[in-house]
Amino acid sequence: MGIDYYNILKVNRNASDEDLKKAYRRLAMIWHPDKNTNKQEAEAKFRQISEAYDVLIDLQKRQIYDFYGEESLKSGRFPLPRSSHHLSQNGYAVEVLELFCTMNNDNDLSMDRYSLASAITACAEIASLELDEQIFARATVIGVDSDQVIATSLIDFYCKCGLVRNGQKLFDQMTKFDEVVWNSMLVGYTTNGFGVEALALFQEMRGVNVTPNEVTFTAVLSTCDHCGLVEEGKKWFYIMKNEYCINPGIEHYSCMIDLFARAGCLKEAIDLIDEIPFQSDATMWSAVLERIIELDPRNFGALVQLSGVMASTGDWKESALARH
Repeated sequence: MGIDYYNILKVNRNASDEDLKKAYRRLAMIWHPDKNTNKQEAEAKFRQISEAYDVLIDLQKRQIYDFYGEESLKSGRFPLPRSSHHLSQNGYAVEVLELFCTMNNDNDLSMDRYSLASAITACAEIASLELDEQIFARATVIGVDSDQVIATSLIDFYCKCGLVRNGQKLFDQMTKFDEVVWNSMLVGYTTNGFGVEALALFQEMRGVNVTPNEVTFTAVLSTCDHCGLVEEGKKWFYIMKNEYCINPGIEHYSCMIDLFARAGCLKEAIDLIDEIPFQSDATMWSAVLERIIELDPRNFGALVQLSGVMASTGDWKESALARH
């Protein structure tokens, strides 16, 4: 990152404004030029401390510094990050789109397919169709409009905006090299309730020898869950473990337990919870208990247990409702 402003002020990265003020006052007293015999060294140190404080106390400057470093902060030029996942996880959608507009207006030649893919991902976060079209136009100008990274981001964007058929059309037109683009379309179908299409696409994926991964099976099992396909879900859960040697994660177990609970297969749901090699979470037990209560509203034991589960997650309102 270059200059470490946090280290200069001797604070951690989660420091509050009050922490910054205290650190600044303490260090300013130590390094003030009037209180040191070596004025040249003290002046340099005092400038560093003041600069660090000015950046970190300003929320916008601090965010830019944390994300891009002090060089971009000083120059005012911000290369878009190459990891769209990191981007979306850190909530920088609006900031990144503003930076994209700046780079686009400046005809910045450093913009590449990864920058554009990140910008498209940011559009998906705020569902901006108009801006996404501008980004795709830019991709066409620099000749990467048919790139798989760009196309995959566009499919994800369309599906998050509910434009599943647009995503499907793009998917059908493109060359599909790996499981990433297949997963993007599969997840799009699943999250938008296109269960039949999702399972058909999964079969097509296997038919062309593209190896499914954990993300693939999460989408497949989620589809089975929401469509109430118990036997289908059991089959793919078994194949995931035994044919593809994928150890089920929390998402896979949650889908299967919810599927069993919805179908009234409570023994199978509880047996599966007992098989989990790690600690089960509250949502798994709540799915089972809610179904028990639905079948037997006078089962006070289940009501008390459900109340306890809700309380353990901090959902005190639902906990109280379960008891009454």
